[in-house]
Parts: sequence; structure tokens; C-alpha cells
Amino acid sequence: MVCQIRADTPQERREARTIRMRYLDLIGDMDRERCAMRAAGFSPEEIARRLVDMRNDAKEITRAGMSPEDVRRLE
Repeated sequence: MVCQIRADTPQERREARTIRMRYLDLIGDMDRERCAMRAAGFSPEEIARRLVDMRNDAKEITRAGMSPEDVRRLE
């Protein structure tokens, strides 16, 4: 299949958009956290460790709203 979105129903596209928007919100949280930590004087390593944890959480939260088939396609 060239593009999955062409095979999805309108409802599936809405659900995918909701999931994608939630993920983008979580990524925005990461950027705000990075800025706050940098302003507070945290080291680059401390910031990186925190952001890795946040990224992993975002991935877990996002994939929890997806079907196992959709997750398999991502992996």
C-alpha cells in the first residue's frame, strides 16, 4: 500500500489525528521542560536524561491509544 491514510475510514483518520495531536502536545511539553531546566542551570546530561524519559513516556502514552496492528506498522 502506498499510503495508509487512503485505506483508512474517516473515523480512523479522526482517531489517528487525535493521537497525533496528543503526541505533539507531549513533544511540546518536552521542549518547555528543556527550556525550564536550562534556565534553572541543569547540566546538558541531566536535561538529556529527563528528555529521554519524557520521550519514552510519550511513546508509551501514544501507542496505548493505538491498535496493535498500528503499533506493529510503526515498529
